[in-house]
Amino acid sequence: MPLQVSCPLLLLLYHKTFELSWKSGYTILMHLVRLAIVLFVWSCANPVAPTGGPRDITPPEVIISQPENRSVNFSQNQIQLTFNEYVQVKSVKEQVIISPPLEEEPEFKMRGKAVTINFKDTLRENSTYTLFLGKAITDITENNPLTDYRYVFSTGPVLDSFSLHGKVVNAFTLQPEFNVHVALFDAPGDSVPYHERPYYVARTDSSGIFHFYHLRDLQYLLFAMKEVNGNYMYDDPNELIAFADTLVKPWYIAEPEAIDLTDSTPEPRAVLPEPILYLFQETDSSQRILENKAFSNGSVRLVFRMPVSHPNFRLLDSLPGAPWYLPEWNVKKDTLILWLKRDCPDTAFMEVADHTAIFDTVRILTSPIVRETRSKKDEGGEKLLITNNTRGGKLDPFRQLTLQFSHPVVRSDLSRLRLIAGKDTLVPESVFSDSLHRKLTIPFSRQADSSYQLFIPDSTFISLRGTSHDTIIFPFSDRKKEEYGSMIINVTGADTSDQYIVQLLTDKEVVVEQRIVHSRESDKIEFPWLNPGKYRMKVIFDRNRNEQWDTGHYILKREPEKVQYYEKVLDIRANWVSEETWQLSGKK
Repeated sequence: MPLQVSCPLLLLLYHKTFELSWKSGYTILMHLVRLAIVLFVWSCANPVAPTGGPRDITPPEVIISQPENRSVNFSQNQIQLTFNEYVQVKSVKEQVIISPPLEEEPEFKMRGKAVTINFKDTLRENSTYTLFLGKAITDITENNPLTDYRYVFSTGPVLDSFSLHGKVVNAFTLQPEFNVHVALFDAPGDSVPYHERPYYVARTDSSGIFHFYHLRDLQYLLFAMKEVNGNYMYDDPNELIAFADTLVKPWYIAEPEAIDLTDSTPEPRAVLPEPILYLFQETDSSQRILENKAFSNGSVRLVFRMPVSHPNFRLLDSLPGAPWYLPEWNVKKDTLILWLKRDCPDTAFMEVADHTAIFDTVRILTSPIVRETRSKKDEGGEKLLITNNTRGGKLDPFRQLTLQFSHPVVRSDLSRLRLIAGKDTLVPESVFSDSLHRKLTIPFSRQADSSYQLFIPDSTFISLRGTSHDTIIFPFSDRKKEEYGSMIINVTGADTSDQYIVQLLTDKEVVVEQRIVHSRESDKIEFPWLNPGKYRMKVIFDRNRNEQWDTGHYILKREPEKVQYYEKVLDIRANWVSEETWQLSGKK
């Protein structure tokens, strides 16, 4: 507004100055004044929008709480918090935690700058309650949250003043687990997490840290859940859990009102180490088929809930003639591929059993499979695809040349293969390395810095579905040894009564190689032929010696098998041998 008034006034001043300059004779001085006024008027005609000042980043502040925070002999059914600015409430279910938990969630109402919390449940007698508001309350202008505010009151004459802190990590990766509900039960019995709500509840932050304040001086069962249904009970097999194998006891804080409740490491520290909980999912003991899917390449995949030790199948259909499929299991025996012949039925029913225990009956649909009636040489017909294990046209020096077929091979003429090495042409000695003839190994003597060609004539291999291939030529050469690096790990401190799985991992936790350490206090483990790059090391304490990581079981009080990571990231360089010493911490 002042700018809009000043511009017309300056225009009037301009004209008055012109009249004075005419009457007086101070022409030069007046013209200079007039020029300055013109420039200022021009700037008035092109105003610039105001910047508005710095962004408000100040969170709202509680200025009045009724009853007062940290009240005793609390007998109200509501709490009112008044703020220094207008606020809004959102994400109450995700942000607000009340300990001890209430059967019915309280109701949050806003009026002006005040938030009223109405309790629908009857509160327990002589109990200290904590309302942790998280980031549920923000201002209405910039959404600045009231961070980690706690309202504490007691229905008895004193506030409980004990505390407990700890951490929840993933049992297999040791990464912090966020948004996990951690519960304390004061009732005896290991089964209480299944059917009772906890007495106290906390939630982990992004670092996996949880805090309990204002606890009674009792021993508690400590249990953690990654909730699925939000009822604070372990009643869903899909929920991840963690537990302490012994009862825990909080420590005393002399002046709880002096604690900065937003501090992740409050003082004083506990005399005993803070508990670390390892989150896992229990293995579902009921066997079932998770996937039954047909593919256009003439196969059906069955994925099982758990590995099948002695699989048995019985067709419930009366199908004439020879078997219409070939079975192929993966290494773990939890996935079955049925390779179908061309004359297979559209639908088949199969009874699946492990040993003699029947656990499922499946209907196998083959309708997605493209049924070609033309021969292999007809344009657009099915083809038998053949790939090899070279990378970028180079074969690793520690590998033999291997061909992989897209379907099981039922007929082949290996004498037609030709290996061209320089001026020499050889008939390689080849052998199928699996029962379904989907992998063919071609061993031969190799020379450094040499190039090769594998010549596969048309129709050398015929698949289960009667398909074949065109003439194929695979050119390749040996990869130089100098392109690789090596790693030697000296493992010490191992418990001779245990077994360990030492894994070499990529930065994305993909297992490159692994070694089994058998009952030795120390061992030297070599990892040769490594591609240059960053790697990590991990050990699994293989408690049951089955050469794999196993999860835990709560009722049996069996924790998941512990893991440990080497603290350094390994940098493997080409043509270089690195050596490290790893002191294991022992069984955890």
